[in-house]
Amino acid sequence: MPSSKHFPDWQPLPGMDKIFNSKIYAKAMRVKKEDCLDLPPFVRQKLYTKMNAEQTRMYKQMKAQFIAYLNDKACVATIALTKALRLQQIVSGFFVTDEGETIRYENVPRLKVLIEAVKDLAVEHKVIVWACFKENYAMISKELEKEEIDHAYLIGGMSDKARRENIEAFREDPSTRVMIANQAAGGVGINLIESSYSVYYTKNFSLEQDLQSEARNYRGGSEMHKKVTRIDLVCKGTIDEHISDSLEAKQDMSENILAFKERFLS
Repeated sequence: MPSSKHFPDWQPLPGMDKIFNSKIYAKAMRVKKEDCLDLPPFVRQKLYTKMNAEQTRMYKQMKAQFIAYLNDKACVATIALTKALRLQQIVSGFFVTDEGETIRYENVPRLKVLIEAVKDLAVEHKVIVWACFKENYAMISKELEKEEIDHAYLIGGMSDKARRENIEAFREDPSTRVMIANQAAGGVGINLIESSYSVYYTKNFSLEQDLQSEARNYRGGSEMHKKVTRIDLVCKGTIDEHISDSLEAKQDMSENILAFKERFLS
């Protein structure tokens, strides 16, 4: 490892995929969705957004200096992990000051793009909007209320009763067109097949949460739709692309381990 690097460049040893594969399939079997379910096509799309001038300025400051300012308010990242979090927050439309105060930007292009997309889709489809941050839920909800679009929630901190009521409203009430959901809170063991569209306003580096959330409306029962569509909001040249690349790399590694036996025997 070069002395100029602060972190090792971890790489799998050659042949480790075969070793992992043999251990996995000694105790397990693998069946893919497409082999046992008659599901409709799954379509992936990217919807590109921009940042406004204040976001762009603070993003560049944070990326270069671990600190950014808006008037007399400072947004600080003490370590690299916090820096990534701060960059995600800035891109999504808000920042957290050094004192812990949350401040939203005005006229966030990303939020406008989301709401315009949801307005068009919700006329004929139910839509899940996935977001990582508590502030995102509030921002999205406020704009949906302005547009008089009824919506439900599936986020952290909800009671079991509230979760059930919100899920039932989204699934059974024709007037409830949107579900605002967090990948960690709503990503496992929940059926939302009434939705044919999911839009990722923000996402994190967890491949498990990404795949599990994706499967909430692409599972048995999704045959009711002609297709199921996932839309990722992406701001070019930002951490959005880094997160997408990271998730794809993790997926490739996972697939390489799990599919090795199939390739080896064919």
